[in-house]
Amino acid sequence: MLRRMQRRLGLIGVRGQLEAKLHAPGALPAPVFEPRTIGVTRDKTGWSFAFLGETHCFGSTIDWQPSGCGQLWRMNLHYFEYLETLPFSDGLGAIEQWIDAYPPNRAGAFYDGWNPYALSLRVVCWLQWLAQHDGVLQTSVIRDRIGGSLAQQLDWLAHFLETDLGGNHLIKNIKALLWGAACFEGNAARAWHKVGAALLRNELPRQIMPDGYHYERTPAYHNQVTADLIECRHVAPGLIDDALIGRMVNTALVTTHPDGNPAQFGDTGLTMAYPAGVLAEVIGCRSNEPRSAILPEAGIAALHCSPFTTQAKFGVLGARTLPAHAHGDIGSFELSVHGRRCIVDQGVYEYMGGDRRDASRRADMHNLLAPAESDLADFFGEFRCGWWPTPHINEAGIAGDVLQLDVSHDGFAHAYDGAIVRRVLRADQAALAIEDSLERLPAGGDWASRLLIHPDWRVRVTEFGALLDCEESEVRLETAAGLALEDAVWWPDMGVELPTTRIVLSLPAGESTLAFRLVAGK
Repeated sequence: MLRRMQRRLGLIGVRGQLEAKLHAPGALPAPVFEPRTIGVTRDKTGWSFAFLGETHCFGSTIDWQPSGCGQLWRMNLHYFEYLETLPFSDGLGAIEQWIDAYPPNRAGAFYDGWNPYALSLRVVCWLQWLAQHDGVLQTSVIRDRIGGSLAQQLDWLAHFLETDLGGNHLIKNIKALLWGAACFEGNAARAWHKVGAALLRNELPRQIMPDGYHYERTPAYHNQVTADLIECRHVAPGLIDDALIGRMVNTALVTTHPDGNPAQFGDTGLTMAYPAGVLAEVIGCRSNEPRSAILPEAGIAALHCSPFTTQAKFGVLGARTLPAHAHGDIGSFELSVHGRRCIVDQGVYEYMGGDRRDASRRADMHNLLAPAESDLADFFGEFRCGWWPTPHINEAGIAGDVLQLDVSHDGFAHAYDGAIVRRVLRADQAALAIEDSLERLPAGGDWASRLLIHPDWRVRVTEFGALLDCEESEVRLETAAGLALEDAVWWPDMGVELPTTRIVLSLPAGESTLAFRLVAGK
């Protein structure tokens, strides 16, 4: 389909012949979002870049393929999102260095700076930077030089769109084409708009589910896609229905904690995307406060009812055709108390293959009933998944200030004698009660329900279970199950690891049910 579209619009067979010229100074669309502070500094000693928990320093010349850095770190270097932080002269210097040093035929360029995802982010960042600094560049040949590079990058992107992958990557490609089309004149700009608009019309009903959530079912990527579509609407009015944007922002508010950051189901870091409150402000929502709701297609439920906020994952892991960011988290939950995160999801540390990547998706690293070191799906590689568990939703509803969930799944059935895991959850403003059970009691397996505690909270074992406290807040964990504390780590963001505690509630041998209750104290 893509090749037919490209031929019809004149994109195939004429590379380097497309006409594209930046609009006159002052005519470029302004950014939608306020500038962010991103980890870059430039001083007399040179450049320093901090991404993903790693800082690398260069002299006056930036090394665009630094050794000792993972691919994702290098890609962040090529995103150029840090232009929002830099003063004009430093931003211009970085752009000119990149143009000089990084043509598409440079060895290895396609892996980092010229892969379609990194290119899509960079193009939009450069165009927004130009819009903000057009007054300085009005009479300068530098503006034409940057424009020429941007046209070359957009031409490249139009030939290497990520239609094979789809998902949030393809949305980024579409946004770059539409933003580029809004900044250039000529036949190339018209072609970019036609391709971007056609792809967007195809992807919206495919990627945005009826409840307004993105089909990858990962809060960080839902917020990213929502922001991307808000920006697409900004430069291409009429392509996206305002009601759809409103539903997406609303669901982003549902999956937000009182601290303003998202629930960490799937591959979600706390600062990987614009917070839902920012999205709400940009589109003019009357309220940007978190909202209680059941999102049936997303398979996420939230009850915001002070002092407790409960977030629960009860549906399928992610998109069948794109499981890259899915985790083994059916039945997992998070809890905030008096506005503070108390029980947290494991989060994500890295995307490169290794122990941390494997652990982030493993079931026993989430707040649910599972055997030790087990998977409830066939995760392999960094982003792959083979067989897929089926959740059964027996009940999912909110009545007044009470959330009721009853979900079971067959994720361990293949390895544990057909075992079916069931979780019944009831939450209100001051208590969260959970009953976990094995409907077909399997032989073997070290079964336990685990709870990862936010590092700010202290935990001590008591006669009734455990007491959690943080400054003026207190939570009682009441249970008859065997209870142990384990050293653990939490990954709030990519490349960030904090020591903390995991509570392990063991299912007694031969028993099929384990229950516990969390109750708000002072």
